[in-house]
Amino acid sequence: MARRLTAIFVESVTPGNARQEIADRGTGLYLVVQPKPSGAKSWAVRYRYLNKPKKLTLGPVLTPAKGETESDNIEIGKPLTLAAARKLAHDALHKLKQGRDPAAEKQQDIAASKDAAVLRAADSVEAVADRFIKHHVEKKNREATRQQVERIFNKEVLPRWPGKSVHDITKRDVVALLEAINQDRPTLANRTLAIVRKWFNWMIGKDIIRTLSPCAGVEPPAKENSRERVLSAEEIALLWIASDQLGKTFGPFVKLLLLTGQRRSEVAGVRWSEIDVDKRTWTLPGERTKNGQTHAVPLSPQAWAIIEAAKNGDGDHVLSTTGATAVSGFSRAKRQLDKILTFRKPWTYHDIRRSVVTHLADDLAVPPHVVEAIVNHISGHKAGVAGVYNRATYAAEKRDALEKWADLIDTIVAKAKATPAKIIRGKFGKRRA
Repeated sequence: MARRLTAIFVESVTPGNARQEIADRGTGLYLVVQPKPSGAKSWAVRYRYLNKPKKLTLGPVLTPAKGETESDNIEIGKPLTLAAARKLAHDALHKLKQGRDPAAEKQQDIAASKDAAVLRAADSVEAVADRFIKHHVEKKNREATRQQVERIFNKEVLPRWPGKSVHDITKRDVVALLEAINQDRPTLANRTLAIVRKWFNWMIGKDIIRTLSPCAGVEPPAKENSRERVLSAEEIALLWIASDQLGKTFGPFVKLLLLTGQRRSEVAGVRWSEIDVDKRTWTLPGERTKNGQTHAVPLSPQAWAIIEAAKNGDGDHVLSTTGATAVSGFSRAKRQLDKILTFRKPWTYHDIRRSVVTHLADDLAVPPHVVEAIVNHISGHKAGVAGVYNRATYAAEKRDALEKWADLIDTIVAKAKATPAKIIRGKFGKRRA
């Protein structure tokens, strides 16, 4: 006859040569003891469902040490004391009275748990960020934008949320991420918010998440002002001279920025296949320009000499150490220049582009529509209805303007070199520009 089990009895049962099942009277619960050598003890419930014998395994036996109390978290599959096993057995038999099969429901729960784990792994921040970049950013943006997005994810976002599911990211997580970046890089904090916000909006559109974006209501952490920095003629001369200390790749890169006025990513990615040697024209395909328009840049003799001297191997990239990949490491080169130049006001690579535009207009009186054509801006003279009918490329005017600009750079550089005491602290003297 079955007996009512006690904790002391459960602990004292010794394994034999055969498997044992010891019933707990009145509960449907069984203590299962495996034979030697394992002697493992576990709990199970036996019952009949649709007139067939069924068994529900609850979990291994837990014998708490003296002074320990029962955990409130009682689940099938975890180690269980006698009291916990009895509770689960009672719950299982209650389901049976409702016409439900507790063993079948356990298997369904296990399958659902596995499915949830698979989905959770698929929805990790790393996996979803990779899908976002490959299926959205790459298709809708130019290469420079893709690189910026990828860099911010790899250096700022993913290291702070490793292994997390996108479903677990909260507004507090976003704010903490931005506050950490904003401590010393406020502009980057704003860029990170813009990218993360677009990322979560994309997830909502793809039905990856079905809740409010954790970026909702988050304000940019830093106030930004539109940059107005224009390098003076003297600063341009000093920058040109300083670029000679950057080596065979970054030196030409900086000089081509100054001579052409094109964007950093466009100059860095210049390819031999984009250059017409006979016409000495560099034509950027639409996929490499910000506005998606093909853009022809006439090369002055000075710019052509730099490009021609940059030939390195059989690769297509002009500015490259190997010819296989475009130049990179802009921040490192910028830090080198800052150590050499020590300008009174901070400057960026993009300030070079603004400076070229300004000096073309102010110093050389180049008409606005030609300046816009040189830097591939669709505004002003070619915006709106006027742009539909004005298809002129102003090739001759652009070439004339860029050649005059290159000659002006030669003049101001020669003037700066004629007074070396005023040029660059550390190499030519101690006076700052």
